[in-house]
Amino acid sequence: MLFDIYIIFDTTKRRSMKLILTALLLLSIATLQSCGEKGVNDETAKEENTVVSINGDWTLHKDEKNGKKLDYSGKPTAVTLTLKENGYFIFFDKITNEKISDSGVAKIQERYKGQYDLDGKELSLNHFVNDSLVSESYTIQSLTATELILKSNTTKNIQHFKK
Repeated sequence: MLFDIYIIFDTTKRRSMKLILTALLLLSIATLQSCGEKGVNDETAKEENTVVSINGDWTLHKDEKNGKKLDYSGKPTAVTLTLKENGYFIFFDKITNEKISDSGVAKIQERYKGQYDLDGKELSLNHFVNDSLVSESYTIQSLTATELILKSNTTKNIQHFKK
């Protein structure tokens, strides 16, 4: 008798687990299909007024200082700005030349890190240099899924970043 009750309970438990697993599988398939349909490219983002996130890794590829244009393509290091969702940023040099990195130099050389604030098109980067707080203010001239153009509010330099 006790054995019969255990078999009935075990069968009911298996059916419940199968039902739960099937429901989770169907839910995950439906979620994946809806994400695939709503993928955003630059053309649809412009048409639908989709907000492009500033978060991510941005690599400096052009700089305009005092009317002079500087191109950083092919340089042994890449200047990178990482903006995180939690409001923190890291500004660092990434060694791209294998000869330099093979010589024992760390692949990432941190310049500074701190917190950022985004208010409309105004981006403020706040970080410490030694014991002093430094605030840098930029105006976002352009932001797409692959490019970020910042203009310094103090020096008027323009920096072009790519994702």
